[in-house]
Amino acid sequence: MATTSTEPRIRELDGVRGVACLLVLVWHYFGATVAVAKDHWAGPAWQAFGKLGLSGVDLFFVLSGFLIGGILFDHRDSPNYFKTFYVRRVCRIFPIYYLIFLAMCVLMAVGARERFSFLDLWLWKDMMPLWSYATFTQNVSMAFAGHAGGKWLAMTWSVAVEEQFYMLFPLVVWALPRRAVIVFLIATVFFAPVCRVLVAERGVWFYTLLPCRTDCLTLGVLTAFVVRQPAAVAWLRRNLWFHRGLIAGAFGLVVLVSVATTKSLWVILTYHTWVALVYAGVILLVTTRPESPVSAVCRNRTLGWIGLISYGVYMFHQLVQGLCHGAILHQVPAIRSGVDLAVTVLAVGLTFGLATVSFYGMERHLLRLGKRVPWAPARRPEPAVVDAPPTLVARRPAA
Repeated sequence: MATTSTEPRIRELDGVRGVACLLVLVWHYFGATVAVAKDHWAGPAWQAFGKLGLSGVDLFFVLSGFLIGGILFDHRDSPNYFKTFYVRRVCRIFPIYYLIFLAMCVLMAVGARERFSFLDLWLWKDMMPLWSYATFTQNVSMAFAGHAGGKWLAMTWSVAVEEQFYMLFPLVVWALPRRAVIVFLIATVFFAPVCRVLVAERGVWFYTLLPCRTDCLTLGVLTAFVVRQPAAVAWLRRNLWFHRGLIAGAFGLVVLVSVATTKSLWVILTYHTWVALVYAGVILLVTTRPESPVSAVCRNRTLGWIGLISYGVYMFHQLVQGLCHGAILHQVPAIRSGVDLAVTVLAVGLTFGLATVSFYGMERHLLRLGKRVPWAPARRPEPAVVDAPPTLVARRPAA
C-alpha cells in the first residue's frame, strides 16, 4: 500500500495500485450487485467481468510482493532488519484495520444489532470468530466455514494473507543465501497451484489460504529481484518484444482459463498464476521502461491519487456500501432500479471521501512515524549479487 517517504517514488506503481483498487471497487459496487443468470446471453461475459474485477486482489498481491521483496533484498544485512521492517508494517496496516475491527466490537457491545436490524442483513451476517480477526487468521476461519462471513470485515481475508506472508518471508530472506532465496521463490510459484488442486473440493480453501496464493506474492518478489540486476534491466530495455510476449502470452492463457468451466481442474490449477504473470509483466514493464505508453497511463494523476488512498478505499468500501443500502433502503447491496444505483453512487463518493480523510488526517502521519526507525547500514558489505539498477536508484519504490 502507499506511503509517504523522503525517498523518490515510482509514480507508475501508485497508478498500478490505483488500477487494482478500481478493479475491486467496480466489481463489488457495480458488478456483484447486478444479478445476471448464467443461462442469460450476457452470463459468460458477466462471469468473465467478475473474474477481472476480483483479479484486482491478485494485482495487490503481486505489487505487495514486489515492494516488500525489494525492501527486504535492499536491507537484508541491516542490523535492525526485523525491527525496522515490522515497525513500518505495523504503522501501515494496523491503524485502519483495528479501527474498523474495534468499531464493530464496540457497536456489538452496546447492542447495535438490536437497534439497527439492517446490520444483520449483510454486514454482520455469519461473522467469523472475533479472535480470528484480531489475530489475522480469519482467512483460515473462512476456509473452514466455506464463506467470507459478514461483509464488515470480509475483505480482510487478503490482509490476513499478506500479514502471514510478512511474518514468514523476512525470515526466508534473512536466513538463506540470496541464490537459495530465488530457488525457494521459484519453487513456491509451482507449489501454489498444486495446493489449489489438493484442496479444490474444500470450498474456498484454494482462494483464501496463504499456501494457495503464494504464487502471486512470490512472482512479485521475483520481479523485484529481476529489476535489481543491471544486466537483466539492460537486456529488457533492449528487447521490448519480451515484455509484449510475456504479457500477451499470459493474458491469452488468462482468457483461455476464464472461458473454461469454473469447476475445471485446469482453472483451479492455473488461473491465478497466469493472472499474476500478467501483472508481474506489467510491473516489470513500468519499472524498466518508464517511457512506454503503459507507464504513461500509470503516471496518470487520478490513478496515482487513488493508489495513494487505496488501502482506505479497500478497507472501507464494503462497510460503506452495506451501511448506505441498509440504512437508506433496508436491503443488501443490489442494483435493480435507479434509486439503488443512486445509493451505490453515494456510497462510492463516501468511500473515497472517507479514505481521503483517513490518509491525509491519520495514515500519512503514522507512516512518517514509522520512518523514524531508519534502516541501519550493514556492518559488513557483501558482494553486489542484488543491486538496484539506475532506474530504481533514482526512482525508489515505496511500500
